[in-house]
Amino acid sequence: MTSPAKRPAPEFRPPAKRQRQERSAGPLSRIDRRARFFFAGMAVVLIGAIAAGAFLLLRDDSDSSGGSTGGTQGGADTKLAGPASRYVPEAADFSVGYEVFPPETFSLSALQFASNGLFGGTTEGEEKAELWRYESGYQASFQPTGLLAEVVQGKYYVRVESYLFEDVAGAKQAYAAYEERYSSTDGSERVDGVKGLANESSAWKFLDKTIANTELRGVYHRFVFRRGSLVSIVQTMGAEPFMTIDQARDVAVLVDEKALGTRLSPTPTPRSTATTTTP
Repeated sequence: MTSPAKRPAPEFRPPAKRQRQERSAGPLSRIDRRARFFFAGMAVVLIGAIAAGAFLLLRDDSDSSGGSTGGTQGGADTKLAGPASRYVPEAADFSVGYEVFPPETFSLSALQFASNGLFGGTTEGEEKAELWRYESGYQASFQPTGLLAEVVQGKYYVRVESYLFEDVAGAKQAYAAYEERYSSTDGSERVDGVKGLANESSAWKFLDKTIANTELRGVYHRFVFRRGSLVSIVQTMGAEPFMTIDQARDVAVLVDEKALGTRLSPTPTPRSTATTTTP
Protein backbone atom coordinates (compact mmCIF):
# COMPACT_ATOMS: atom_id res chain seq x y z
CA MET A 1 0.00 0.00 0.00
CA THR A 2 1.18 3.53 -0.66
CA SER A 3 1.50 5.96 2.19
CA PRO A 4 -1.14 8.67 2.85
CA ALA A 5 1.20 11.29 1.36
CA LYS A 6 1.01 9.68 -2.07
CA ARG A 7 -1.93 11.56 -3.54
CA PRO A 8 -2.83 12.28 -7.17
CA ALA A 9 -1.15 15.28 -8.81
CA PRO A 10 -2.26 17.77 -11.50
CA GLU A 11 -3.74 16.20 -14.58
CA PHE A 12 -4.17 17.34 -18.15
CA ARG A 13 -7.78 16.25 -18.67
CA PRO A 14 -11.09 17.62 -19.96
CA PRO A 15 -13.43 19.53 -17.57
CA ALA A 16 -15.97 16.81 -16.77
CA LYS A 17 -13.37 14.35 -15.51
CA ARG A 18 -11.47 17.05 -13.60
CA GLN A 19 -14.59 18.15 -11.75
CA ARG A 20 -15.26 14.67 -10.42
CA GLN A 21 -11.67 14.32 -9.24
CA GLU A 22 -11.68 17.75 -7.58
CA ARG A 23 -14.63 16.79 -5.43
CA SER A 24 -13.00 13.53 -4.37
CA ALA A 25 -9.29 14.38 -4.20
CA GLY A 26 -9.40 17.77 -2.47
CA PRO A 27 -7.51 21.00 -3.16
CA LEU A 28 -4.27 19.40 -4.35
CA SER A 29 -6.07 18.06 -7.43
CA ARG A 30 -7.06 21.62 -8.44
CA ILE A 31 -3.52 22.98 -8.88
CA ASP A 32 -3.88 23.82 -12.57
CA ARG A 33 -7.29 24.23 -14.19
CA ARG A 34 -5.67 24.90 -17.58
CA ALA A 35 -4.45 21.34 -17.79
CA ARG A 36 -7.24 19.28 -19.29
CA PHE A 37 -5.86 16.06 -20.68
CA PHE A 38 -2.72 14.72 -19.14
CA PHE A 39 -1.90 12.51 -16.12
CA ALA A 40 -2.68 11.83 -12.51
CA GLY A 41 0.49 11.90 -10.33
CA MET A 42 1.53 13.65 -7.11
CA ALA A 43 1.47 17.08 -5.43
CA VAL A 44 3.86 17.32 -2.47
CA VAL A 45 6.32 19.90 -1.15
CA LEU A 46 9.79 19.24 -2.50
CA ILE A 47 12.79 19.18 -0.18
CA GLY A 48 16.41 19.11 -1.29
CA ALA A 49 18.55 20.37 -4.13
CA ILE A 50 17.93 19.83 -7.83
CA ALA A 51 20.32 17.23 -9.17
CA ALA A 52 21.78 17.17 -12.67
CA GLY A 53 21.36 14.22 -15.00
CA ALA A 54 18.33 12.10 -15.90
CA PHE A 55 17.24 8.67 -14.74
CA LEU A 56 15.82 6.47 -17.47
CA LEU A 57 12.68 4.46 -16.76
CA LEU A 58 12.87 1.34 -18.87
CA ARG A 59 15.74 -1.08 -18.66
CA ASP A 60 16.30 -0.80 -22.41
CA ASP A 61 15.36 2.88 -22.69
CA SER A 62 16.86 4.75 -25.63
CA ASP A 63 19.15 7.73 -25.26
CA SER A 64 16.73 10.66 -25.53
CA SER A 65 19.24 12.62 -27.61
CA GLY A 66 19.12 9.91 -30.28
CA GLY A 67 15.35 9.44 -30.22
CA SER A 68 13.22 6.38 -29.57
CA THR A 69 13.44 4.14 -32.63
CA GLY A 70 12.51 0.68 -31.35
CA GLY A 71 9.36 -1.28 -32.01
CA THR A 72 7.47 -2.35 -35.12
CA GLN A 73 5.88 0.12 -37.49
CA GLY A 74 3.10 -1.48 -39.53
CA GLY A 75 2.57 -5.22 -39.33
CA ALA A 76 -0.39 -7.18 -37.96
CA ASP A 77 -3.70 -5.30 -38.07
CA THR A 78 -6.23 -7.74 -36.63
CA LYS A 79 -8.51 -8.26 -33.65
CA LEU A 80 -6.65 -8.90 -30.39
CA ALA A 81 -7.73 -11.25 -27.62
CA GLY A 82 -8.84 -9.70 -24.35
CA PRO A 83 -8.91 -8.61 -21.68
CA ALA A 84 -7.36 -5.17 -22.07
CA SER A 85 -5.31 -5.65 -18.88
CA ARG A 86 -2.95 -7.81 -20.96
CA TYR A 87 -1.81 -4.68 -22.75
CA VAL A 88 -0.39 -2.53 -19.98
CA PRO A 89 3.08 -2.72 -18.38
CA GLU A 90 3.99 -4.78 -15.33
CA ALA A 91 6.06 -3.41 -12.46
CA ALA A 92 8.84 -5.79 -13.57
CA ASP A 93 9.07 -3.89 -16.87
CA PHE A 94 10.39 -0.82 -15.05
CA SER A 95 13.74 -0.09 -13.47
CA VAL A 96 14.30 -0.04 -9.72
CA GLY A 97 12.68 2.96 -8.07
CA TYR A 98 9.23 2.78 -9.68
CA GLU A 99 6.04 1.34 -8.26
CA VAL A 100 2.40 0.80 -9.19
CA PHE A 101 0.07 3.56 -7.99
CA PRO A 102 -3.02 1.51 -6.99
CA PRO A 103 -5.62 4.34 -6.81
CA GLU A 104 -5.02 5.00 -10.52
CA THR A 105 -4.85 1.36 -11.64
CA PHE A 106 -8.13 -0.33 -12.57
CA SER A 107 -10.29 -1.85 -15.29
CA LEU A 108 -12.70 0.39 -17.20
CA SER A 109 -16.26 -0.58 -18.09
CA ALA A 110 -18.01 0.88 -21.13
CA LEU A 111 -19.57 3.53 -18.87
CA GLN A 112 -16.16 4.49 -17.49
CA PHE A 113 -14.76 4.72 -21.01
CA ALA A 114 -17.69 6.98 -21.89
CA SER A 115 -16.77 9.23 -18.94
CA ASN A 116 -13.01 9.39 -19.46
CA GLY A 117 -12.83 12.90 -20.93
CA LEU A 118 -12.64 12.05 -24.63
CA PHE A 119 -16.25 13.05 -25.19
CA GLY A 120 -18.37 16.12 -24.62
CA GLY A 121 -20.47 14.23 -22.08
CA THR A 122 -21.34 10.74 -20.84
CA THR A 123 -24.34 10.43 -23.18
CA GLU A 124 -22.15 11.04 -26.22
CA GLY A 125 -19.54 8.69 -24.78
CA GLU A 126 -22.04 5.87 -24.31
CA GLU A 127 -23.27 6.30 -27.88
CA LYS A 128 -19.71 6.12 -29.21
CA ALA A 129 -18.82 3.13 -27.03
CA GLU A 130 -21.77 1.27 -28.52
CA LEU A 131 -21.08 2.46 -32.08
CA TRP A 132 -17.39 1.53 -31.85
CA ARG A 133 -18.26 -1.76 -30.09
CA TYR A 134 -16.15 -1.13 -27.01
CA GLU A 135 -15.06 -4.40 -25.40
CA SER A 136 -12.81 -3.70 -22.39
CA GLY A 137 -10.31 -1.24 -20.99
CA TYR A 138 -7.59 -1.00 -18.37
CA GLN A 139 -5.57 1.86 -16.90
CA ALA A 140 -2.27 1.42 -15.06
CA SER A 141 -0.26 4.15 -13.33
CA PHE A 142 3.33 4.06 -12.11
CA GLN A 143 5.26 6.56 -10.00
CA PRO A 144 8.81 7.09 -8.76
CA THR A 145 9.12 5.93 -5.17
CA GLY A 146 10.47 9.36 -4.22
CA LEU A 147 7.54 11.14 -5.92
CA LEU A 148 8.14 14.72 -7.11
CA ALA A 149 11.42 14.91 -5.22
CA GLU A 150 12.76 12.47 -7.84
CA VAL A 151 10.95 14.13 -10.74
CA VAL A 152 13.33 17.09 -10.42
CA GLN A 153 16.17 14.58 -10.69
CA GLY A 154 14.90 13.08 -13.93
CA LYS A 155 12.30 10.48 -13.02
CA TYR A 156 8.67 10.78 -14.04
CA TYR A 157 5.11 9.51 -13.71
CA VAL A 158 3.59 7.15 -16.27
CA ARG A 159 -0.01 6.28 -17.04
CA VAL A 160 -1.06 3.75 -19.67
CA GLU A 161 -4.63 3.39 -20.92
CA SER A 162 -5.44 0.45 -23.19
CA TYR A 163 -8.82 -0.06 -24.85
CA LEU A 164 -10.01 -3.07 -26.84
CA PHE A 165 -12.81 -3.02 -29.39
CA GLU A 166 -14.69 -5.90 -30.95
CA ASP A 167 -13.24 -5.15 -34.37
CA VAL A 168 -10.52 -3.11 -36.06
CA ALA A 169 -13.05 -0.67 -37.53
CA GLY A 170 -14.14 0.48 -34.06
CA ALA A 171 -10.55 0.92 -32.92
CA LYS A 172 -9.80 3.04 -35.99
CA GLN A 173 -12.69 5.37 -35.13
CA ALA A 174 -11.56 5.63 -31.50
CA TYR A 175 -7.98 6.39 -32.54
CA ALA A 176 -9.18 9.14 -34.88
CA ALA A 177 -11.25 10.64 -32.06
CA TYR A 178 -8.20 10.81 -29.77
CA GLU A 179 -6.15 12.51 -32.48
CA GLU A 180 -8.88 15.07 -33.11
CA ARG A 181 -9.28 15.76 -29.40
CA TYR A 182 -5.57 16.27 -28.73
CA SER A 183 -5.08 18.44 -31.81
CA SER A 184 -7.89 20.77 -30.71
CA THR A 185 -6.88 21.10 -27.03
CA ASP A 186 -5.35 24.43 -26.02
CA GLY A 187 -1.67 24.01 -25.19
CA SER A 188 -1.43 20.56 -26.76
CA GLU A 189 1.25 20.39 -29.47
CA ARG A 190 1.91 17.61 -31.93
CA VAL A 191 5.50 16.34 -31.76
CA ASP A 192 6.87 15.89 -35.27
CA GLY A 193 9.74 13.71 -36.44
CA VAL A 194 8.81 10.77 -34.19
CA LYS A 195 9.15 7.27 -35.63
CA GLY A 196 5.77 5.62 -36.11
CA LEU A 197 4.62 2.57 -34.19
CA ALA A 198 2.07 -0.18 -34.85
CA ASN A 199 -0.67 0.55 -37.42
CA GLU A 200 -1.21 4.21 -36.49
CA SER A 201 0.49 6.50 -33.98
CA SER A 202 0.98 10.13 -32.99
CA ALA A 203 2.89 12.08 -30.34
CA TRP A 204 1.83 15.07 -28.23
CA LYS A 205 3.30 17.53 -25.73
CA PHE A 206 1.84 19.91 -23.14
CA LEU A 207 3.94 22.34 -21.09
CA ASP A 208 2.70 22.86 -17.53
CA LYS A 209 3.63 25.51 -14.95
CA THR A 210 6.71 25.21 -12.77
CA ILE A 211 7.04 22.33 -10.32
CA ALA A 212 6.55 23.32 -6.68
CA ASN A 213 9.55 25.01 -5.03
CA THR A 214 11.68 24.81 -8.20
CA GLU A 215 12.27 26.77 -11.38
CA LEU A 216 11.70 23.68 -13.52
CA ARG A 217 8.62 23.51 -15.71
CA GLY A 218 6.55 20.37 -15.71
CA VAL A 219 5.87 18.76 -19.08
CA TYR A 220 3.42 16.09 -20.21
CA HIS A 221 3.95 13.84 -23.23
CA ARG A 222 1.45 11.48 -24.79
CA PHE A 223 2.07 8.76 -27.34
CA VAL A 224 -1.11 7.22 -28.74
CA PHE A 225 -1.14 4.23 -31.08
CA ARG A 226 -3.42 1.60 -32.58
CA ARG A 227 -2.51 -2.04 -33.06
CA GLY A 228 -5.42 -3.85 -34.69
CA SER A 229 -8.42 -3.61 -32.35
CA LEU A 230 -6.33 -2.06 -29.54
CA VAL A 231 -5.94 1.67 -28.87
CA SER A 232 -3.36 2.57 -26.23
CA ILE A 233 -2.36 5.93 -24.77
CA VAL A 234 0.92 6.31 -22.87
CA GLN A 235 1.37 9.49 -20.87
CA THR A 236 4.42 10.73 -18.98
CA MET A 237 4.82 13.69 -16.64
CA GLY A 238 8.26 14.98 -15.67
CA ALA A 239 10.54 18.02 -15.49
CA GLU A 240 11.12 19.67 -18.88
CA PRO A 241 14.96 19.54 -18.93
CA PHE A 242 14.90 15.74 -18.66
CA MET A 243 11.92 14.80 -20.80
CA THR A 244 11.24 14.17 -24.48
CA ILE A 245 8.61 12.07 -26.23
CA ASP A 246 11.11 9.18 -26.11
CA GLN A 247 10.12 7.99 -22.65
CA ALA A 248 6.44 7.73 -23.58
CA ARG A 249 7.20 6.07 -26.90
CA ASP A 250 9.49 3.49 -25.29
CA VAL A 251 6.68 2.45 -22.96
CA ALA A 252 4.35 2.27 -25.97
CA VAL A 253 6.83 -0.09 -27.68
CA LEU A 254 6.64 -2.33 -24.63
CA VAL A 255 2.81 -2.38 -24.82
CA ASP A 256 2.88 -3.10 -28.56
CA GLU A 257 5.26 -6.02 -27.98
CA LYS A 258 2.60 -7.51 -25.71
CA ALA A 259 0.03 -7.02 -28.47
CA LEU A 260 2.34 -8.70 -31.01
CA GLY A 261 3.03 -11.61 -28.66
CA THR A 262 6.78 -10.97 -28.45
CA ARG A 263 6.57 -10.04 -24.77
CA LEU A 264 4.68 -11.94 -22.05
CA SER A 265 1.26 -10.46 -21.32
CA PRO A 266 -0.17 -12.11 -18.18
CA THR A 267 -3.49 -10.96 -16.74
CA PRO A 268 -4.33 -9.15 -14.60
CA THR A 269 -1.28 -6.96 -14.91
CA PRO A 270 -0.55 -5.03 -12.85
CA ARG A 271 -2.73 -5.45 -9.76
CA SER A 272 -5.87 -3.33 -9.69
CA THR A 273 -7.62 -1.54 -6.86
CA ALA A 274 -10.45 -3.21 -4.98
CA THR A 275 -13.01 -0.64 -6.14
CA THR A 276 -13.28 0.21 -9.81
CA THR A 277 -16.67 1.89 -10.05
CA THR A 278 -15.18 5.36 -10.52
CA PRO A 279 -12.41 6.10 -13.05
